[in-house]
Amino acid sequence: MDLPSLTSPENLGWLLLLRVLFWLSRPVRPRQATTTPHLTQWLRARARLRRRPVRFRWLRFVLLMIAFTSSVIAFCGPTRGGVEGPRSLAVVMDVSGSLAAGDGASTWSEARQVLRDGLAQLPGSFPIRLAICGAGVAAIEGSAAEVLAALPEAPSGAGETDLAALATQLRGLEGEVAVWTITDGLGPTAPPRHGALSIVGEPRANHGFTAVEVDDRWPLREVNLVLELRSFDGAPRTLAVTAEGGVEPLTPVSVEVGPGASARVELSLVRTAGGRLRVHLVDHDDGFRLDDEVAVDLPVPPPADIAIHDDGSEGVSWVQTAAEVLAAETGGEVVRGAAAETAGFLLVDGGIFPQAAGSMRFLTFGTRAGSGELTTDDLVAQPRVIDWARDDPITRGLDLSGLTVETCLRRDFIGSGEALVAAEHGPLMVVDEGQEWTSVHAAFRLGDSNLPLLPAFPQLLRRCYSRSFQGQAEASLAPRNLLSPAESDLRRLAPEEAYLERPLGPVGRPGTSLVVPLLLLALAALAVRVYA
Repeated sequence: MDLPSLTSPENLGWLLLLRVLFWLSRPVRPRQATTTPHLTQWLRARARLRRRPVRFRWLRFVLLMIAFTSSVIAFCGPTRGGVEGPRSLAVVMDVSGSLAAGDGASTWSEARQVLRDGLAQLPGSFPIRLAICGAGVAAIEGSAAEVLAALPEAPSGAGETDLAALATQLRGLEGEVAVWTITDGLGPTAPPRHGALSIVGEPRANHGFTAVEVDDRWPLREVNLVLELRSFDGAPRTLAVTAEGGVEPLTPVSVEVGPGASARVELSLVRTAGGRLRVHLVDHDDGFRLDDEVAVDLPVPPPADIAIHDDGSEGVSWVQTAAEVLAAETGGEVVRGAAAETAGFLLVDGGIFPQAAGSMRFLTFGTRAGSGELTTDDLVAQPRVIDWARDDPITRGLDLSGLTVETCLRRDFIGSGEALVAAEHGPLMVVDEGQEWTSVHAAFRLGDSNLPLLPAFPQLLRRCYSRSFQGQAEASLAPRNLLSPAESDLRRLAPEEAYLERPLGPVGRPGTSLVVPLLLLALAALAVRVYA
């Protein structure tokens, strides 16, 4: 027999007041007895008036007891037909990128269908809390329709949430919470061992990028990438890696990857336009596309042309040679005259050039700003190099010990920048940090030194060019679509018994409330008592 249950049985203590009601229902006793010789006449008069004798009326008391008892029981919240069990459901939904492995569309659809079928078994007003576990945890509370509408259209591609810890936490928040976990059991964390569990998808082998290092030589065209290609497979594979987008076409590079091992892939690329650079595996059929491609946003290269300006003297044009060396690095051309206005860098050798240091991107050799005649006091013959800045990025690691100079200008002509190369009389080369740009100035002409013949000269040109653009790149070199190694591992992470599905058990259902019928019974008893 299905007996009613009380929500607040402690309120039954109010039934102790029945004794008080019984005492109040008793007729009032006379305070004193009086003798009279007219008792016979009094009894006849009372009979003529048809008045009942004053006595305890049991029917009225029973009706009052019924009304009071019904009200007390209604105050206890009685219900009938309820089912014992959890009164709310917490769903831990795995939306990490591993759900996109294999036929990702069908795997994710299966996970959504499992959730839809499970929620259909619950009462319409059953409280549901959904924890969407991707890159973070997003909590949604509401009805089944609201929970299903909150699911993402596709897996997020990242998942670092510890599903077992989250399920334990949700299970311990309330005493009547059922926890249901829906996952593929792949990726960073193993499934929880408590609560209901639904497993979708199957384990599979996978290969993907797990780490990327970017060495961008901007403003030069050179871009170097070092990638870690990892295998989550039991057999060796030969994979091909290529890159496209903003760089010159790259012939696919073959990489041998051993079972469960990782391989280092080094790519030397030449920037053409900058923008989104994508490195991906060619014709790779492991089915998990999220870790088969890595994207990097490269800054757009500056104007590549190199402009020159010299004093027009006859003989070997070393500044022309220097500009050609630098243009080969930037992918531009050597220009003069009006075309120099759109060039990215300027080389000046000798003569008069009235541009303030740091006012533009340029490298000068033996150039002065004023047009006055030079005197012997303005020149230094055969200065002897004593040292160079070993810690500055321009001269670090370069060997300038063989540098010889026939004639150079004194310090007043090359500005007050930081010395890069020092001679006995003062600096031979300085770097000037302007408000917008950085410029480098040498006190000697190229033709008056053996600098163009030194092995360090091409590297010095590259570094002066790069230094002038320092801090101008705007793109971010942080790799995109890079997953953690745990996310790319599509193998089971725990013993097989941990992946046995556990169905969602019966949940508690609230019974039908008996409060209104009990209150109606109490009103009916009071109404009958009026006429009893």
